[in-house]
Amino acid sequence: MTQDLDNIRPFLEASPNAYLILRPDRPHFTILEANRALCEITHRKREDIVGKSIFDGFKAMSGEQNEKGVRVLRDCLERTVILKKKHRCSLQRYDLQDGEGFGVRFWNYEVAPILDDAGDVSYLLEHVVDVTDSVLAEAEEKARDPLIDSCPDAIGSLDIKGNFLSANRAMLELTECTREELFRHSFVPFIPMESFTHVFSSFQKIIGGEAQNFETHFVSTKGSRFVISVSCMPIKIQQEIIGVHFVARNVTNLRNAEKQLEQYHLRLASIVESIRDGFFAMDRNGVIEYWNREAERVLGVDSDDVVGKNIWHVLSSNLFPRFYASQQRALNERIPIRYEEYSQALKSWLEVAIFPSPNGLSVYFKDISERVAVEQALEASEQRFKAMVQNGSDVISILDRKGNYLYMSPSSKATLGRGPDFWIGRNVLEFVHPDDLDRVSSMLLNTTKEKLVYLAPFRFKRNGFEYRWIESIVTDMTNDPAVGGLVANTQDVTERVEYVKAIEEQNKRLRDIAFIQSHLVRAPLMRIKGLADVITNYETDPTQVKALLGLLDQAADELDDVVRDIVEKTDNL
Repeated sequence: MTQDLDNIRPFLEASPNAYLILRPDRPHFTILEANRALCEITHRKREDIVGKSIFDGFKAMSGEQNEKGVRVLRDCLERTVILKKKHRCSLQRYDLQDGEGFGVRFWNYEVAPILDDAGDVSYLLEHVVDVTDSVLAEAEEKARDPLIDSCPDAIGSLDIKGNFLSANRAMLELTECTREELFRHSFVPFIPMESFTHVFSSFQKIIGGEAQNFETHFVSTKGSRFVISVSCMPIKIQQEIIGVHFVARNVTNLRNAEKQLEQYHLRLASIVESIRDGFFAMDRNGVIEYWNREAERVLGVDSDDVVGKNIWHVLSSNLFPRFYASQQRALNERIPIRYEEYSQALKSWLEVAIFPSPNGLSVYFKDISERVAVEQALEASEQRFKAMVQNGSDVISILDRKGNYLYMSPSSKATLGRGPDFWIGRNVLEFVHPDDLDRVSSMLLNTTKEKLVYLAPFRFKRNGFEYRWIESIVTDMTNDPAVGGLVANTQDVTERVEYVKAIEEQNKRLRDIAFIQSHLVRAPLMRIKGLADVITNYETDPTQVKALLGLLDQAADELDDVVRDIVEKTDNL
């Protein structure tokens, strides 16, 4: 048997084809000989493999694909021994260690039995052909199809070690390198550390037979950073996984836009949540898309219970009695709708504003019960004020600081002879008596210093020609936005002024009477008293007494005249 090997060894060494001679010692199949061509294509030395089982001398890389390759080779050897017939296996993957790692290898091999004289199998002659280059070239050629090369997405392939085998133009643009430079790299340098674990895990699943879709950060050879969306699937040739096909899309701008949109939505949500109005958004079918905190508070419904649901399945119609018709009109006519209504369910007044949007409606509402209550109280107060102004005898007017009438109550017609329309726009000083003009002007100027000013009676032209005495109390309310002027409360005091004048005239007459009493009456009265004393105490001569009595009578007549004069003046009071 050894002689047979010695006879065929020269032929094997001279052959350019790769051959192995194996002992048929199942299940080991020990290597007896390996020619130079085989050692070259397997990167092995003859002394390292001869004497070893073929499965030890050419130990395959672990993994499902190589385990299958080992099973196919073993089956081929077994069948050749048992059946004593030649067997061929085409395109089988069997990865061998190459330097520090394993390389993807594809083989065709043919096993032939060498029989002895008895017809038994003495040796197995295995012819081995390395077809790795042709298989990978075929894969690259498919990847470099013109249609693929013009695709805007990055398309390419990797071997099972992650090295680039093919790449279209978009992939070269993404990596910012030439095709020759790219083929000297694996995918690893392009993946930043923060994404590497995820990407490597996905790659392991792909070469294990699972398609993968994922996103990752990507760094080009020039340092440009991108976000890419990647779809990968294993490359299979005759059910053998030889690498990975991938399609990568640069989604950097999309993700940046999404981030900006997310930030915009966050800002918008912050704004919507900060406003005091209740707010919700709904699509054209009435499905609620957003519901803010104020809406939760006013309506007593949590957003988690309404978002994604139809509004009419969530809210009863008596919450917003007019809402259905209003929102239909806003949708159909594409116009904003505003209204106020009383919600019986909430026992509150609501102000509702509905705005159409491209996708549906935006609805703002707020509880205005307090405002309505104030407005109703103000309206009642205004009605009472109006009743007092219209039915009262006092004239209520509003003037600016220059004295121009801004408002005049209806009572002006009865008091001043003309209705409000006559007075509004005219100046009060036009109607003041010239003798009173300086005093009235000075008092009006004084309103800038004092909140309330009393204008003592002055003459005012009624009907444009008749002067009447009036008095006013002026209050400065120019800073009150509801008034914006000087409020004058005016009365006609003509009768009172004339009455006072009459009293003053009467008092003057009384003073005259008092003067008469104190002077004219006293003179004759003192003479009478003096004469009476002389007659009584000193004079005894009848002739003299008679003369004194004549003087006494004369004084009495004088006193009588004074008394008569007083009586006449008293009668004229």
